[in-house]
Amino acid sequence: MGSSKGSGNTPQAFPHRTSVTIKGMMILLFILSFFSLPSGLALESAQLSFSAAATDYSWMFFLLLPIPLANLILGVVYKRRGFKTTKNIIVGIIFTILLCIYGSFTFIFSGTYLHNLSFIDDISSEVHFSLPDRGHITTQKFQENVPNSSSVSTTSKVVEDSVNYYSMSSIEFTDEEQISAFKTAVNGSKFWVTTVTTPLSSIIPMLYSTQSSEFNYFMVYNVNLGTYNTVPSKSGNYRFIYIAYDSSGNKMLIGEYTYNVTL
Repeated sequence: MGSSKGSGNTPQAFPHRTSVTIKGMMILLFILSFFSLPSGLALESAQLSFSAAATDYSWMFFLLLPIPLANLILGVVYKRRGFKTTKNIIVGIIFTILLCIYGSFTFIFSGTYLHNLSFIDDISSEVHFSLPDRGHITTQKFQENVPNSSSVSTTSKVVEDSVNYYSMSSIEFTDEEQISAFKTAVNGSKFWVTTVTTPLSSIIPMLYSTQSSEFNYFMVYNVNLGTYNTVPSKSGNYRFIYIAYDSSGNKMLIGEYTYNVTL
């Protein structure tokens, strides 16, 4: 009668080889759980490109969920059978939660980043210059509605040192025929410049200029005045469209903003 005491709740209830295998497996799952988060970051980073949003591939963290989940579930199972797996359960819970949080960023921020190529056609119409419209685009909307500026406002609220951001788009073009035609048009156009002079650079927000510093064609269009690459001669709050193009990488950055010019 006394020989059966605790036989179902201790590792000794298993054959020695099986017990060693279980302990080794739980140690391995414990260690691998710590690598699940950096592995998810590596998977996400490998997919990112100029035209991809930072959270587009966050869902890939879910691919690593089986590791901490196995650590958690098996930890509970074998703890009931007498194994010391409390640390497996704790680590499994922590990394399951972390992977779910990071993985959900794709869905949480889905409304912040848009991938609609028709946006390029809208910009083409506004700046009166045809842009390629085949490729990959990510548009980050800072505000929902861009003002329909038909006149210059001198009383608009100044935001972030005179700048009010509306959107930023990162684009990679893929259609070789469109790209070739666009390069030819840009080279023969007076609306594009290859360098941004000091007066002009003063009305280009750093958010855009730092991300396009290596690009080689630029356009700054004043929507209110219908002018290209010039600083307004009068003070006021103007709406601008900034376009930078990298002809070697077929990349483009477009920024929409208003700028309070003080002369």
